[in-house]
Amino acid sequence: MGLMFYPRGGSAQVARYLSRALVESGWEVVLASGSLGSLGEQTNAATFFEGLHVEAADYTPALERFGRGEDQLVGPVPFHGSFEDREGAPDPVFTALGPEQVEAQVSAWEGVLKRAGFGRVDFIHLHHLTPMHEAVARLWPERPLVTHLHGTDLKMLDRVERLDAVAGTLGMSLDRLVGAAESGEVP
Repeated sequence: MGLMFYPRGGSAQVARYLSRALVESGWEVVLASGSLGSLGEQTNAATFFEGLHVEAADYTPALERFGRGEDQLVGPVPFHGSFEDREGAPDPVFTALGPEQVEAQVSAWEGVLKRAGFGRVDFIHLHHLTPMHEAVARLWPERPLVTHLHGTDLKMLDRVERLDAVAGTLGMSLDRLVGAAESGEVP
């Protein structure tokens, strides 16, 4: 099972409860998850998912870089993207990431998933629509994959659908609408 984000909300709760239920039912579960902070903090994957086999992607160095005014989207484990566009947050909205930044995230997760032993599992269950999907597609394209959509994914998809409808009403493609909004042509 994979969760790109560090434990902080409902999806982490779902991953924890589901993983534990699967283990209690006799399944072997390995959880690759983002992590933030030291052991003992609830945002730390080993702490939050205590008792489960966890392979963590530690975002702590990336957040520290962000705090110093440096680029948090570089390094062995760049800070993850987000489904929300929040000014000043360390996790920029996924759609604002450039190709190099996305590639850095995919590459980092390829390493995490390999270390977690995903090459030996029967199927993969990922939470959210994230660059982890590209990592899995590159490494194990034949492996069955289940994607668990959470509220943030559904909100993002709904927003894309609504913006596409606005673009259609204006006689534009969604790409053209974005460009027009960025240039100030459309408020």
